Amino acid sequence: MLRGCVDGFHAQLAELTDANRARLAAARRFTPRPFAETTPEARLAGEAMRYLLVQSRRGWLEARHFAVLDPGNGEPSRVIEGDVFQRAIAADALQEIDATFHPGLEELIDDEITYLLGQRNTDGVQAWTYFRDFAELAPDADDLAAIMQVFLRRGRRDIVERTCEMALSTVLGELVNADGSIRTWIVPEHGRSACQQIQADYVELSLGTAGAPDVVANLVHALELYDHARFAEPLARARAYLQRAQTELGSWESAWYVGPFYGTYVAMRALGAAPEPSESVARGAHFVIAAQRSDGGWGTDGRKSDALATALALLALHYGAGAGEFTAAVAAGLQYLEQSGNSRVGWPNVPFIRQRLATLRANGEPEPAPYGSRTVTSAYVAKAAAVAARTLASRSREATVA
Repeated sequence: MLRGCVDGFHAQLAELTDANRARLAAARRFTPRPFAETTPEARLAGEAMRYLLVQSRRGWLEARHFAVLDPGNGEPSRVIEGDVFQRAIAADALQEIDATFHPGLEELIDDEITYLLGQRNTDGVQAWTYFRDFAELAPDADDLAAIMQVFLRRGRRDIVERTCEMALSTVLGELVNADGSIRTWIVPEHGRSACQQIQADYVELSLGTAGAPDVVANLVHALELYDHARFAEPLARARAYLQRAQTELGSWESAWYVGPFYGTYVAMRALGAAPEPSESVARGAHFVIAAQRSDGGWGTDGRKSDALATALALLALHYGAGAGEFTAAVAAGLQYLEQSGNSRVGWPNVPFIRQRLATLRANGEPEPAPYGSRTVTSAYVAKAAAVAARTLASRSREATVA
């Protein structure tokens, strides 16, 4: 039996290797235009961008999430993989850089959009699944939101209208909880196919139907970008839920992400776009400032500062800019990031996504180690540097006028 499992793994790995070689052969080379800006944040963004371009030519292999699936029913374990969420994060970072420094990344971003479209499920609600070859796992609102944001930032509302409306109809029509939160897993309540019933059973058994602040906040941002007037009612209810979900410290906890900074960043982004200012945003900003370390960085759970927590904290401060003057904190954070990585090796692999899926571990075993990736960390570093460049430039212009 053990020999059969090993042979099965070898066959799967051979298939994955062949697929990745094909991706590498098909990858195009892009030569970006030089940045006009020479500021420290521009240098940092440029270094991170160059690392991401190398990963693009390699088919984003380093970012792929590989996991061992244990069916738990006597069947052999197998390897599953996914990368749509990671590539949406990378595409979003490239869009941020392109909007700020104009290096001409449009073709590369369009290639990522083409890839994401090709990974969309063609059955059920026709959305995206984190692990596409894990049949029990339903499409989810987090992947949907991240991918919608990429389409919309590229000005491709037409793609969202064509590919996302069915999933949105299910999410907003059937999966809004009484507290205003939105369920993560996109399984319709009625008229389920046999596959959707299996997915619903798995959600009920292993995942639950409660909303998660991190997922709700990400979807709020996507809906805001898509049509804030059309979605005004669910946006207001979701934002009210996010305000109630804020901790006493001023942070937001995440169901799926390690540490407080991802949840705090996306919640502040969601609440910062509300028609009326939110006191929760100011509380979030003060939480982030209080958590900064003496080395200029941020860290999680008592561990030393790391590049991912620091990039996410800087993004949170961008959306809390109205709550105070954070220029010194931002500058210190950027300096920490500049010293933490470069275009040759990227920025460190830091635990990011919690592996909470029950069937990824044998009965009684603890939760597997979280997923992390140099590519994902580097993408958030790139995004944080680009956002900071715009914020600091705006502050400089205001000071000059004054």
